[in-house]
Amino acid sequence: MNPDITYITTYYNEPEFLEELLENFDKDHFTSLLIVDDGSMQYPAEPIVRPYADDLPVSLYRVKEDIGFNSHGCRNLAAQESKTLWCYFTDIDMYMDKGVAYELFKAAQTSTLKQYFTFWRNFKQDYIGRCEESINDFCIRRKDFLESYGYDEEYSGMHYGDKMFLEKLNTYMVKTLLPNILIDKRGRRKSVMTNDVDKPTYDNENMIMYHPRIYKDELAVLNSVIGTRNETRSQWETKSFIDFEWEKLI
Repeated sequence: MNPDITYITTYYNEPEFLEELLENFDKDHFTSLLIVDDGSMQYPAEPIVRPYADDLPVSLYRVKEDIGFNSHGCRNLAAQESKTLWCYFTDIDMYMDKGVAYELFKAAQTSTLKQYFTFWRNFKQDYIGRCEESINDFCIRRKDFLESYGYDEEYSGMHYGDKMFLEKLNTYMVKTLLPNILIDKRGRRKSVMTNDVDKPTYDNENMIMYHPRIYKDELAVLNSVIGTRNETRSQWETKSFIDFEWEKLI
């Protein structure tokens, strides 16, 4: 039986994770692989993905400008362009083994509710330690994602907004936390707020993400706007959606 699930991930200057995903893509449980390059300049995705294009059901999109943490917009674009009934959204550093993929496949095939699925997450270096529910990894019907008008792109440029998106989904959908664990292969980055950068800047060697300083008062106003919108479905469509230039490469 065709799983009818697109595996969706964003990519930004981490070729080793992308290569590993392409080498080990699970064609048994996912119909297709959709990658959105979030404006990588140092290590763009296309030269890495191109050699696999004949053997994998892969498509590649690219944001034309490095906006700086436009992951939410990239996911909106992926949902718009995907072709399957279900979309599994994840990050390039996350690992799902075949056993977990099979459990997701079974759950999606038997779902009759307006439902989406989330997972537990653990970190590779702390595999025996405490798990937590992931807010970045979930599987949802494409039509339900689009009905919600997706992520709020006002949060582009900051590592924020995932929780607000799930709160929106929870106003009209059933969330099911599957009893399965995904592995974060990178582990936690230290986040440093600073006025020295104008967009998120990554030091992967030292596991640091330098983030433009977010002022609490400004964030509180934005959260208030988004929160009010989440409670009023008629206002969802007033927000920006795919507010950037992009191209399909593969």
